[in-house]
Amino acid sequence: MISTLPMKMEKPLSIFKKAYEEGLQKDTSNFESWINKFGLNSILLDKFVNSVEDIELFFNRNQEIERIAQFTGVQERQKKFGYVNLVGAKGIGKTSLLNVIFKLYNQINPNSVVSISSEKFAEYSSDNSGEDEEPIFYFEVFLEELKDKKLILIDECEKDSLGDKFFILSWRPIHFNKFKIEYQDKLNLEECILLKPFDKSEISELLKTRLKKLKIDNKESISPFNEESLSLISELSQGIPKLALSLSYKAIKKSFHLNNEVVSRREVLNVYKEEGFEEVQEFIEKCTPITRKILKTVLLDSYPKGVSIDKIAEEVDLDRTTVFYHLQKMRNISLLNENYSKKTVYFLIKEDFLPLIEKYLWESRGI
Repeated sequence: MISTLPMKMEKPLSIFKKAYEEGLQKDTSNFESWINKFGLNSILLDKFVNSVEDIELFFNRNQEIERIAQFTGVQERQKKFGYVNLVGAKGIGKTSLLNVIFKLYNQINPNSVVSISSEKFAEYSSDNSGEDEEPIFYFEVFLEELKDKKLILIDECEKDSLGDKFFILSWRPIHFNKFKIEYQDKLNLEECILLKPFDKSEISELLKTRLKKLKIDNKESISPFNEESLSLISELSQGIPKLALSLSYKAIKKSFHLNNEVVSRREVLNVYKEEGFEEVQEFIEKCTPITRKILKTVLLDSYPKGVSIDKIAEEVDLDRTTVFYHLQKMRNISLLNENYSKKTVYFLIKEDFLPLIEKYLWESRGI
């Protein structure tokens, strides 16, 4: 015998029944079939977030492109060493911009440009450096290998990058500021190209452009989104392209599992909350000066496996108990990853939240 439910349970029960019946009647296991009904290519969708290969998907950086083009022209004419720094939070579009510059320069000077990631430098690290030491990069090695190249693009710098050619270097703010402090007496580093976040309309246009690229029939359609859900993503992403694309992709997957006919505002909000972005944003809004100092230290000193409580305490000049108290707050909202080595715990900020943390620290001049 089924007992009578209280009135306040009637609405949840009706929702449950409806979803349960839909689950019995509809096939929600085939993501490809579900996504194809919106005219989307499921294979291309897997590259929705990380693809930076299509130059037509890059826009609204024309001023930056013009400045870089003038720089390269001047350096070639003068035939001397030079460099220009691109600075911006993670996910802001530095790699995409470098990819565009590579393709544009290569059209004018074929086979005269090379793009290298920061990981490439680690291949030339000192053989006698300890396991826990950061790599020491020797640029003479790769400069000799690349002697026939004019322009060298270096993505995600974490160390100084000098040589006898001219460079375009991309930096996250935390590493660029450290570099400036170390070399302020030797180099003029005040001039840099700061990549600012997009506004809401630009993020919305980015999402629409990317969706169009994924359409099988190339029709002007934003399905499975609607204008309301795209507008909300544009707002929640705070102008960070990588975050906007990530939220969009996760909202699509969420809607598939619910077998919805559209990605609504509700799904976007649910993803934003379930993935932890809401809690992290609330944490950011309540940050104190001490918390900012700890965040800065974790960002700067966590290469490659994280930073210990003792190291943080030393850098911010606080006792271990105080540092642990603040770290515990971050752990409670799953902001941190933890690596264990013997009896030591090493902390680093989770990849998904780096854009929000770096943007906050930069705008609050925490870095």
